[in-house]
Amino acid sequence: MSLANTIRTHRRAQGLTQYQLARAVDRCRTTITKYERGDITPPLAIVRQMARIFHCPLQTLLADEMEHTDDDATD
Repeated sequence: MSLANTIRTHRRAQGLTQYQLARAVDRCRTTITKYERGDITPPLAIVRQMARIFHCPLQTLLADEMEHTDDDATD
């Protein structure tokens, strides 16, 4: 699952709206929309905040991204 989809899935599982998540990470709602669509990638500091909000390890949010990085390194 991509980081964008992981963010959306965890946000919904926590019962948060995009607006609520945006306020929690000090961003605007449209930025959260762009994160969830994959239009832009959130900075690592924001992903760390999201992991705390979602009560999950940072690695859980970044797992797919880290897999792709490992694949690229072996090519």
